[in-house]
Amino acid sequence: MQSYLNSKIMGLKRLREWDDDDDEYSEFLNPRKRLKVSDTRPRVSAREPKLKPRPRLKRSNSIDRSGGQLSISDRHTANTGLKKESMKDYSVITIFSREAFENFGRTWKSKMGVDTLNLATSSSRKGVSDADAKKMLSLQSKTTLGADFQAHVQALLENKTMPHVIAVIEGKEEKPSLQLKTEVGTETLDVQYTRKLYIQGTNAKGSSDNKQSMSIYVRNDMLGVYTVTQETVTHLSTRKKINTAALNYETTDGSRYKTLMVHIPNEFIGTKTKESGTHASFQSYADEQRKGTTPVIVTSYVGDTNYSSAMSEYSLPSMGGHLPSGETLNPQSSGAKKETHFMQSVPLSDGHSKHSVLQPSTTNYVFVNPDDTNREATDHPSVIQYVAHDSELKGKVEGSPLALLDGV
Repeated sequence: MQSYLNSKIMGLKRLREWDDDDDEYSEFLNPRKRLKVSDTRPRVSAREPKLKPRPRLKRSNSIDRSGGQLSISDRHTANTGLKKESMKDYSVITIFSREAFENFGRTWKSKMGVDTLNLATSSSRKGVSDADAKKMLSLQSKTTLGADFQAHVQALLENKTMPHVIAVIEGKEEKPSLQLKTEVGTETLDVQYTRKLYIQGTNAKGSSDNKQSMSIYVRNDMLGVYTVTQETVTHLSTRKKINTAALNYETTDGSRYKTLMVHIPNEFIGTKTKESGTHASFQSYADEQRKGTTPVIVTSYVGDTNYSSAMSEYSLPSMGGHLPSGETLNPQSSGAKKETHFMQSVPLSDGHSKHSVLQPSTTNYVFVNPDDTNREATDHPSVIQYVAHDSELKGKVEGSPLALLDGV
């Protein structure tokens, strides 16, 4: 077994970065095409030297401005901080947005499935031709499935970077583990996740309500990196508590970090004043964490914020990567009549120079056909968040075949 892993690791290390100079969309963006070994050999560009080879081990349907495959470090930054050349490691979280009882899911499914242009907000499409928008939005896979939860997650992440953590917001308590598959060249790898926290949601009266439930899964080779805790943020105006799931980790330089995964209840949003007050409450929580005897940097809060507009530049997820202009298309969040921006990665701890919160990306679209037993559906896009660090994450498994996937 060890010799097999060693040969796999050595093979992966020989792979190099694709040349990004092509002006056309890459053949590797085709989710139905398997890469051949010959496809993974490096190509040399004489136009400009690369600062450092990065492994391109997984197909991606996100593109850079020239139509090449987009790397994590090429993403826009949502807050000031770390420069691209100083990024050494990344924390990667997927937020799978569910709906507990399919009510809005029907409207969202019918709207998102009709016209590709419906996928993006009208504000992000301003100045973008329909042809360019459709070309970009066609990279978003759309799948309709039955009630199998694991199949939902597999379809959600097909052709995507395998996240360290999967947070499921809304819905019932799902299975205790997941086994997904990802492709590296011609190899298919099994990727195991274990549920580390389940939060049973409650309504304003204290009764169980799955609309506020969360299930948090951690990739098995990252169990030594992350701990997951349930925490609360005190709303400054009402003094009420907002439940969150906190992802806690350290980097090898001794810095301690935390990312909050959220589904903010409707009582804390709805007007600009309410939303500003809610954001200020999260910022206050981050400030207190940073002032403690053992300081913790709260990077961001990510998930279904229910906010009506972007809280900061590039806090909204991108769709398909970068347009030729360098800007991005952002997903319409639900079947609501007004334009919404519910799914966000909102940075905190601005000015901390050892990390950067990057613009999140949109996962594939998964529509669910519920049955009599399983009433969960989907009524939002789901997102992947990336936080870059200037040091490696502490506690990673040495020699894991999945380790190099984090640089894609």
